[in-house]
Amino acid sequence: MLLKVAVPCKGSEGLEDIISEVFGRANSFAIVEVSEGKIQSVEVLQNPAVSYQHGAGSIVVKIW
Repeated sequence: MLLKVAVPCKGSEGLEDIISEVFGRANSFAIVEVSEGKIQSVEVLQNPAVSYQHGAGSIVVKIW
């Protein structure tokens, strides 16, 4: 079974980055694919909603 997890990050360093305290306004997301308890891949995506004034969290969830 493949599990994808979006980790909100303060920068763009993926797993080496600091986790953001906010989800919708995080600078980027580390998309981590885990299978059988092991990390298979990590992709860093910039947050297109980081500068939105309202509704950033719900917009981010709908994008991915």
